[in-house]
Amino acid sequence: MSRFQYRAVDRNGNVIDGQTIADSTSQAIAKLERSGLKIQSISLIDSTNLYRETLSPEDRDTMDRIRERAVKSAQSWAAPLLALSQEIESRWLSRTLNRLSHKLRNSTSIGQLAGDPDIAEVFPFVIKQIDSSSESDDWLLKLTQQLESRRHHLRSLLYPIVSLLFVGVILVLGAIWIVPIFKQMYVEFGLLLPAPTRLVFAISSWIYPNGVQTLFVLVTGVVVLIALVRWARKSAWIYRHFPIVFSGNRSSLRAVGVICKNSAELLQLKYPLSEALKISSVGCNHSFYRSVACELSDELEATGHPSSRSSQRALPPLLLGMLSSGGPDADALRRLGGLYRDRELGGSQQFAYFLSQIIVASAGLIVGFAVISLFMPLVRMITSLA
Repeated sequence: MSRFQYRAVDRNGNVIDGQTIADSTSQAIAKLERSGLKIQSISLIDSTNLYRETLSPEDRDTMDRIRERAVKSAQSWAAPLLALSQEIESRWLSRTLNRLSHKLRNSTSIGQLAGDPDIAEVFPFVIKQIDSSSESDDWLLKLTQQLESRRHHLRSLLYPIVSLLFVGVILVLGAIWIVPIFKQMYVEFGLLLPAPTRLVFAISSWIYPNGVQTLFVLVTGVVVLIALVRWARKSAWIYRHFPIVFSGNRSSLRAVGVICKNSAELLQLKYPLSEALKISSVGCNHSFYRSVACELSDELEATGHPSSRSSQRALPPLLLGMLSSGGPDADALRRLGGLYRDRELGGSQQFAYFLSQIIVASAGLIVGFAVISLFMPLVRMITSLA
């Protein structure tokens, strides 16, 4: 059995926070919905399965000591991380380390550590036992690099977004100040305007009295587009209906990498594979892969091997192959998690590069079309005079 923390809305529209116990996430949701609640969010906070009952008293004591040392190791890094956050120059990294330090200090179980999305990314680091100052320095360097890699993706997208806004502002200003000059000149000449020129003049006539509104629509459109992309990259509905299209993007690679690497560490802490998958899925911060990993965990508990459900086709074939062949060991899962982490970082750079190229090419086409359209009547007039 597992304990779940949920937030739901009752029949009267009141928001309720509470806990429930069930065998799986799907059973917990079904149980709450039968009681008339509409679930907004649900997450695993503690596991009390019967695995302990199958162990001898000596093995239980050994398992408890290993897990207790891991929790104490994580808590011991709260003070160094807080000190580092006060010395580091990057404000973003300083805030991240400060928040991470606070969460490590207040964590009291492995489930809390691996189930928190902020800690989950660095979970393999924080539970390691450090025996020397050189190892400590190396650990802090790797941790900051891990956190900085997350920010690198945001920085790589900054250039395309700024370029898009800059091009939009230039086009709006051109429609307000430059296009009307050509329009007035052609009206005075009494020229017959071609269709592309009339289209440019029509757009300019709409933008000219609504310049502020147009800029607002442009900025709002970019913000909405970013929000839609962020939602689509983590939406369970999108992934269930279009798994082939979205299963290889950055967020999916990151989620699967977190599940693999953290499951490997949980196996080292004497967790059974089914429970390791369930706990690590909570911290992957991806609704689709969280639900798939919970389904997979339930099947491993029931039958010992995964089924061929359509939702699991989005999982990497390497991971499914390992699970189908009797279950991977911790080293294999750790290497697999590192592989998906490298693919995530490489995919981020490629995505930002291609997005930049698409924006530049689109801006060039739009500007080129506008310039050619504006000069077409002038070229016709000069040709006719010749």
